[in-house]
Amino acid sequence: MRLLENIYNKLSIVICNFSDADSYTLSYALSHKTKNGIRIKRTNSETESKEWSAKYPAVLVVCGYGVVAKSVIEGDETIAKITSEGGNFVWNYSSDGTMLYFARRSQVDKLTDALDDIKIFKYECCGAVQADDDTFLTEAISALYADTIKYRTLLKPASQNSVLALYLAKRIRMPLLVILFLLLLANVFIDKNIGDRATISRAQLTTMQNNRSRQNTSDNASRTARAEFDNALLDIRYAVVLDRIAAIVPTSITLTQLSVQPKLRAVENGKKPILSNNSIVIEGTAHSAEDVSSFVASLRNVDFIKEVTLASLSTARGSSQPQFRINARL
Repeated sequence: MRLLENIYNKLSIVICNFSDADSYTLSYALSHKTKNGIRIKRTNSETESKEWSAKYPAVLVVCGYGVVAKSVIEGDETIAKITSEGGNFVWNYSSDGTMLYFARRSQVDKLTDALDDIKIFKYECCGAVQADDDTFLTEAISALYADTIKYRTLLKPASQNSVLALYLAKRIRMPLLVILFLLLLANVFIDKNIGDRATISRAQLTTMQNNRSRQNTSDNASRTARAEFDNALLDIRYAVVLDRIAAIVPTSITLTQLSVQPKLRAVENGKKPILSNNSIVIEGTAHSAEDVSSFVASLRNVDFIKEVTLASLSTARGSSQPQFRINARL
């Protein structure tokens, strides 16, 4: 609420004293709300009165002919009729709430038509003596700040309220433009800063991607070199093992097959062969089963051979020499 009081800190007061239904005199005053209270300044200058009326929202104070004062009595149906919304009267209570001042709306409407260049947003009715009293005007303006100048008043669709809304727009227009300009200026620097940071981030991301690509290339090269080295070692190991096997084959045994990493199944079209890695298959014939057992025992003593299994031992019909199959695992 303090914000609205600061915005509407000055109000123009137009005092109309009716001598009869069609004749009246006008006087002007200006209320100024400060932290020390409300000050009333009156003027007889036509230039100053026009300036106030054109510049600030106006309160119309009506007194004299046609303004009636009535004591407030609880349950009085006449007062209820006068104060009914959309009624035929313009009215207001006294500051202590004991009196009701009212005038016919038709009389006031003729006056507002004549004062169409003044931005009137509130009517006040009072006695002629009160209109000349600054204390009365101060109390009326204080009540106005308490009851009328509120945020909800600005939102109500009424011609008097539109006067306050237009004045509010006028008062905040320049500060709002300044704020928007500052926001725009700040946005330029922030956008530039964000753009610079984005450029740096993109450069850092590119560097990271390049480093990762180089790392992947290096890792792939290392894996390839390691695989080639392992294959070379495997080839050397197989060569050594085969050489050792050839050295321990007894004269009583004839080898018919010596397979390194034999296929586990038949090769299918378009597929890689499935091999039994780190294994050797030895097949042949012997003079006797004892010769085969002795050969198996010798194989188990060969370096790099971890496991030796006699897979089969049989004698073909019509032959005296047993046939054997030995699986060796490196």
